Parts: sequence; C-alpha cells; structure tokens
Amino acid sequence: MYASSSSIYGDTPTLPKHEEMISHPLSPYALQKYIGEQYCRLFYELYGLEAVSLRYFNIFGPRQDPNSVYSAVIPKFIDAFLEGSPPAIFGDGDQSRDFTYIDNVVQAIFSLCRPGTCTESDQYCLW
Repeated sequence: MYASSSSIYGDTPTLPKHEEMISHPLSPYALQKYIGEQYCRLFYELYGLEAVSLRYFNIFGPRQDPNSVYSAVIPKFIDAFLEGSPPAIFGDGDQSRDFTYIDNVVQAIFSLCRPGTCTESDQYCLW
C-alpha cells in the first residue's frame, strides 16, 4: 500500500477528480508521489507484487491541531467558529477543496488489505 496524493493532478479544474485523469504534478512533492505510483506499477509488472496507491485528499478528523502549519482548513474553521470569530477565507471564496474524514480513510485501508483485493497495481482516490 502506497500513500500517494491528490496533488499529482496538478491544477486541473476538472471536478470531481478520478483515477483515470492524467497526472500533471506541479511540485517536487507531487512528482515524488507520482513516481512512487509508477514504482508500484513497475514492481507489479516485473515481479507480480500487488500494490495499491491511495491518492489522499485533505484528511481531517478529531484531535487535529488547528494551529499546525500542516493543518487542513476544516479544524481551523471549527476553531474560529468555536471562538466566535469568522473563518479566514483567502481569495474570492470560489475556491474548492476535497476533504476526507479520517474514519473513511481507515475503512478504505482495511478494505484494501485483504489478499486478492488488487488484481494489478491499482490507484484509488480517497475523498
């Protein structure tokens, strides 16, 4: 199982994102995630090693620190609402993001851990 990222899609405006979309990484991080997926595919083709790449979107859930520089916007919004403050929204407000609740991520991981789940090197979007 490989932890990939939705960042491999780049800045394509197509919504929703899906596994068949062409990858267009725009950062070293996104490129590394894409290369990791290709390693999974290559090891399957060369050695029959089954692998699955999970393209994580913005994961959120309980106990996520809203003050962390890596924190997603949802805990920051919740923290602002609990303090009675308006949430900080940058840009014109038309931006969109995909979010994934942590319990859904855990469920997906467990469901894909069973032998024979993957028939080749698969990729799945988790949003």
